Amino acid sequence: VLFANDAAAQHLNLPESALAAGSAFSSLPGMEPFASMIEHVIRTHAPVSREEVILGESELTRKEIGVSVTPLSSGEPGTGAILMFSNVTQRRQRERTESLNRQLVDLGELAAGVVHQVRNPLTIITGRAELLLRQAQDERQTEYLESIINEANQIAVSLSTFLQCAKPFEFRPRDCEAQTVVDSAIEACRTNADE
Repeated sequence: VLFANDAAAQHLNLPESALAAGSAFSSLPGMEPFASMIEHVIRTHAPVSREEVILGESELTRKEIGVSVTPLSSGEPGTGAILMFSNVTQRRQRERTESLNRQLVDLGELAAGVVHQVRNPLTIITGRAELLLRQAQDERQTEYLESIINEANQIAVSLSTFLQCAKPFEFRPRDCEAQTVVDSAIEACRTNADE
């Protein structure tokens, strides 16, 4: 090491003293990922641009470091290299989160399509069972048809709940009275509670 600024030590998770002038860079802990890049630049005198290296053992200490390595311009080919680091951990985390969110949106749209495809035949089943119920001849037929209608209604409720969860919503905050919200929630649940 000829020179290292404070940011280099911070990016590499090293104490500043570890990068003091005269230190052997290859002997520092965790620097193995950089060895092949440095070797390539010293051997070929060609720069390496924007490679990424993952440092740290656990999720808490993990860093994704962007590194560019250029030949030491003041020296002869093969005399050294300049390493420039940038911490890209947060950017990569944002990219992964955005990708996951896109996948979740796609999954929600797919689920909504499936719900609609299931809901149509379910409506026909319920409707036909209700027609047959009106024409039922005995108690056993009535019991069977009521069972079909009840189960179909349970599936319909589950599908509606699932569809509500899959549907994206727009959050629009506004001022309100807490008591109005509570009264509205009670009223919405009153029928089910009474039953």
